[in-house]
Amino acid sequence: MTDQQIYKKIEDIYNSEKGKGFITHLLRSFFPVGKGDYAWSREDGKVYKCCITGAKLGTKDDVWKALQSDEGKAAWINDFKAMSKAMVEGKTEYTHSEEFLALRDKVKPLAVVSEKSTKCLSKEAYQQLHNFYMNELFRDNKHINWIANNERAKETVTFAKKDGFVKNKREERAVHRKMEHSGMKLGDIQALQDIRDRMEKDKLEK
Repeated sequence: MTDQQIYKKIEDIYNSEKGKGFITHLLRSFFPVGKGDYAWSREDGKVYKCCITGAKLGTKDDVWKALQSDEGKAAWINDFKAMSKAMVEGKTEYTHSEEFLALRDKVKPLAVVSEKSTKCLSKEAYQQLHNFYMNELFRDNKHINWIANNERAKETVTFAKKDGFVKNKREERAVHRKMEHSGMKLGDIQALQDIRDRMEKDKLEK
C-alpha cells in the first residue's frame, strides 16, 4: 500500500461506527511519540502482522539471526566489496550485490509495538497514523484533542507522583483536570495551591 492509501484507510476506519474506538485505542497506545518501539523478539512464536495494512512483519532478532547466518555474512561481505570498489572508482553510489538484495527481500520489515497494546504497526502505518493524529489536532477535532489532553494529563500525573510533587489522590485529580482542561472544582483549586505552596517552601529551604 502507498502512504496515501494507508492514510485513507486510517481515516475510513476512524470515520466508521465501530472503527473510531479502534483508532482511538491505537492513538492512546502509540502516542505521544515515544510509546512505540521496534519489536525485539518473537514471544512464543508470535506472528507480527500490521493491524492497518495486513503486512507480515519481523523483529530485530529476526534481522540479527539473518545477518549471523552463512548467507547473511556472505551478503554483507559481497556488499562491502561492491561499496569499496565504488569508493575507489570515485563513485558516490553503488549497486547492491545480488546476495544482499536477496537477503533484504527475505527479512521482513520491523514491527512497531507498544506496551499498551497487543496490536502492531508497520513503520509506514505508524508514520501515517502519526500524520493523521497531527492533522486532526490542527483541524481542531474535539475528540482527538481530548485524547491528546487526557494522555498528557496522565503522563504529567505519573511524573509528578514520581518526583514527589503530588502527595495524595486529591492532588492527583486536581493536576489531571488542570492538564486535561476539564472542569475544575473548588477542591481542585485548593489542591493546586497546596502543591504550589509546598514547592515554594521546598525552594526556600534549599
